[in-house]
Amino acid sequence: MTREGPSPPTPHPHAFSADTHATDSRIDALQDYMTQHVLDRRDFICTSRAECEASTSDACSFSEGHLSHVGRNFDIMDRSHRPRRVAIVGRQASAKGRPRTDMLQRYRAIHDESGLNRRLTSDGRHERRNPHLRGTTLALQTIFELPPPGDHSAEFVELADGPAHVFDCCAILNRLLCSSHRLGTSSGRPTSTMVGNCERHFDATLKILEPTIIVLQGADLWEWSRRLLIPLERLSDHLIRCELAGSETLVCTFMHPSSWGSTRWDLPSSPYLLNIVRPTLQHAIGIL
Repeated sequence: MTREGPSPPTPHPHAFSADTHATDSRIDALQDYMTQHVLDRRDFICTSRAECEASTSDACSFSEGHLSHVGRNFDIMDRSHRPRRVAIVGRQASAKGRPRTDMLQRYRAIHDESGLNRRLTSDGRHERRNPHLRGTTLALQTIFELPPPGDHSAEFVELADGPAHVFDCCAILNRLLCSSHRLGTSSGRPTSTMVGNCERHFDATLKILEPTIIVLQGADLWEWSRRLLIPLERLSDHLIRCELAGSETLVCTFMHPSSWGSTRWDLPSSPYLLNIVRPTLQHAIGIL
């Protein structure tokens, strides 16, 4: 798909490099797992489906099989060859999420449609991203030490093979691969049964991807994840050094970018972004 807008800047020397062969192997492994246990072509085969759907209220919808986005440059290393593999984790797909979305469809929706063809703020020619992906953009710009948010060119990481959009340099996951919302609203209503049953799929995803920075977006997510992300040391109110399958990872715990009131952080001027999200992420990348 052709990129629109101004060409990204070309800083020198390159601050990051990407091992695309390693990423290809991770994508293949995650796809194999999902094909065997969750979504085989268009057939949803998770053995917990009936139990999870039955646990939801009659006043709620149930939507199945929202797979993950993994950027083609996920295996990023900084100039010192330290891995900066980033996983952004939300609770579940939005109420508008299309059921039975495979990994390629998710990649196209996040990288192509939202990353390349939308903007942080509308410029009159391109629509702006949804609040979740606006906040995610701002977090990734901090993690990859990009210029302050401005035009679209500030969203590209310069690699040896050319610039890559920040959405192509991370994974964007949901803790739950199915979703439940109050009918006719965007209000999420996942159940404890869904959380418990989907833990094995989240565990498999994290073990395949081996992120070194995990950004949790949602008030419940730390409690939903701490059986898998074993805390070793609390470094600040929002930063925890954890063990994941025998390796260490840094876990950042935030509210969701689209949360209401003072904890919303989908705009560059948001106090929660400036006072909590950005300093926490800067702390994390400083100690990787």
